[in-house]
Amino acid sequence: MNTKFFIVSFFMMSLLLGSCASNQLISNGAYSDISLNRNSDEYDLKRLNEINSTGSSIFGIPLDESIGNNYGMVVRFNGVNVSGTKRILPILSLLATTVALGPAIGDIIGIDDQALATVAALPVAGMINNLTYGQISSTSRAFQRFNRTLVEDNPDIDVFLNPKYQVKQEVGIFNSKTKVKGSVMGATLKTN
Repeated sequence: MNTKFFIVSFFMMSLLLGSCASNQLISNGAYSDISLNRNSDEYDLKRLNEINSTGSSIFGIPLDESIGNNYGMVVRFNGVNVSGTKRILPILSLLATTVALGPAIGDIIGIDDQALATVAALPVAGMINNLTYGQISSTSRAFQRFNRTLVEDNPDIDVFLNPKYQVKQEVGIFNSKTKVKGSVMGATLKTN
């Protein structure tokens, strides 16, 4: 009886507290490398085109196509993690949680068949997995794409600086979505 009460209580609390959204504005207040090492007449500054990027997941598993090893990296750029979440860890976690919850869910809803009980446990396991991985998966994939686009679309830029981000995150019971909109300054060093 205690196990049933715990699972039902956890499920109900997760439904009530599981959905949330946030809207963040992020900007850089640190010194950039070019301001410390160069005179202003040695480089050209320009505001680069705005970049929009998204990432989404269901049950904590990323839905979008992975860009694999083709990610963009901007070294020492505002501390943003650029590697996207891989699918394998959330998938394994979902499978393990589903199998582990199967017997308890079967007892709660009165299913004797273990296979059916495991299938019935999938939504609960998916909710738990989404609470664990959902926001991480969608946000890391969105920033991975953002940085890739930034580097790929601006091959002539020597230094990226002063990023300003608007990050909208929506975390539901079973899914998560992150939208990143960013504006960055670019500096091109003048050649003599």
